Amino acid sequence: MWWQPTAEDTHKRTRSHERYQPLFDHINKGVCVVEVLFNDADQPVDGKFNQTNSVFDELTGLQNAAGKRICELELEYAEDWVEILAQVAKTGDSIHFTQSFDQPEEQRCEINAVRIGEPDDLTVAVLVDDSAESDESILSPQPNDDRFEALIEATTEGVY
Repeated sequence: MWWQPTAEDTHKRTRSHERYQPLFDHINKGVCVVEVLFNDADQPVDGKFNQTNSVFDELTGLQNAAGKRICELELEYAEDWVEILAQVAKTGDSIHFTQSFDQPEEQRCEINAVRIGEPDDLTVAVLVDDSAESDESILSPQPNDDRFEALIEATTEGVY
């Protein structure tokens, strides 16, 4: 079925964007919203950064990533991120893992990823925190997934 956004849909998105933009811009955690892209065989091939905040840019070193694709940025962890975010987008199950980013010096971060919007949107919100003090290996699931998922589920409008 083909869907054409209505003026009301556009207004709701704009209002939602305006409502949550201050939170997005001023939270002391890195945040990005990624649309996961699949091929015709329903295999994940990439992800598009729809939105990032300045803390995300700082922690990951991905300056001006919004509007770009994960694979376009030639990240050494790109394939892992596409697979992880695709799993979250398809199943709706949030995930918590650790990731090292090579900034002026190596920085280990905790990552929370949760599906947002409608399941067909294939969109994932990613929260990045620089306070990872765990010796857990990269991509190890953590028990605190529910906090971030509860925050996203508590919003009555989509996060854009």
